[in-house]
Amino acid sequence: MKVPFHLPLVLCCAVALSACDQAKQVITAPPGPTVTGAAITFPASSLKPNQFVVTPASSGAQPLLHFYGRVVQNEEVTVRIFSPIAGRVDKLMVDLGKPVSAGDVLATILSPDFGQAQADWRKSISDLALAERVLRRTKDLEQHGAAAVKDVEAAQADVDRALTEKSRTEVKLAQYGGTKAELDGTYALKSPINGIVTDRNLNVGQEVRPDAMMATNPLLASPVFIISDPKKLWVMLEVTERDLPNLLAGDQLTLRSGAFPGKTFPGKLLKIGDMLDPTTRTAKVRGEVDNASGLLKAEMYVTVDVLDGKDQPKGSEIPASAVLFRDDKHFVFVEKKPGAYERREVVVADDHDGRTIVTKGVAAGERVVADGALYLQSILDNVDDA
Repeated sequence: MKVPFHLPLVLCCAVALSACDQAKQVITAPPGPTVTGAAITFPASSLKPNQFVVTPASSGAQPLLHFYGRVVQNEEVTVRIFSPIAGRVDKLMVDLGKPVSAGDVLATILSPDFGQAQADWRKSISDLALAERVLRRTKDLEQHGAAAVKDVEAAQADVDRALTEKSRTEVKLAQYGGTKAELDGTYALKSPINGIVTDRNLNVGQEVRPDAMMATNPLLASPVFIISDPKKLWVMLEVTERDLPNLLAGDQLTLRSGAFPGKTFPGKLLKIGDMLDPTTRTAKVRGEVDNASGLLKAEMYVTVDVLDGKDQPKGSEIPASAVLFRDDKHFVFVEKKPGAYERREVVVADDHDGRTIVTKGVAAGERVVADGALYLQSILDNVDDA
């Protein structure tokens, strides 16, 4: 039988293509990882750059308590100012955000009541001077036999009454902010402390009343000025019964605000309330925060970390993405060396801001897989299913 001349050529091509396919398969198929129990080892040739992201566990972390809080003004360095007299605002000397010192004039008020107090004080001075002159003349007359003793006693009583009236008017005027010789009826509303004007509810021409602080209308009851030191703020927490035993006055606080991602503010626990709110079943807890930067503002909402007041074992802090939860247990993959990973069970104490605190299973300095743990777990699952 005669073989077609092109058949050998076709067979040679087929053999060559088959050899190329086999060679290609050898090149592209890397060796798989070796699994021994909960340990996985990859050959160096099979690892891809940045296939796994590993990070060392930090040391010295303690279990934390976490709360939501509200930043408020520190009442120890805050004063809400109401007008002690009725009248009309004549001038404003300060505006929001202006620093003031104790005794600085905030506003002047034209007040008939203050004018009357000034007039009473001036009249008491004149009455006292007149009573003293009458007493001197009466005593002189009594020495020459032209006046009776009872006249001297009556003159002395008039002087005593004049002194009492002068003292009364001085005290009243002092309650308004000190004595003033001019009878202009202009009252100077002053700051009693050093601080910053954080609020102002006053305008030129506005009528003010001393009983506004007792009004039920919030607009009337608002103080005309609020002076405070914004660098010293309080933080208020509402703590449940379960967490109360873990808090102690003096515990360190770490505050975080959504307005300033990545920034923390140090503080300290000051006071734990002595009773629970009957509705929310929580206790009021107060702390102070260092706001030297001036970033935090009163009425901001913050998250607050509190170092646990009890003696707790120290742990390690790792990325939350490194922790796997399976069968009611927590696991992480620890890098023994590049390409070699071991799964370990860990005890999780707390979790916050993308970080997890573990008290058992990972030592400080050990490197855990922060990105790629799910892939490693899938390799173990495939071995279990095989």
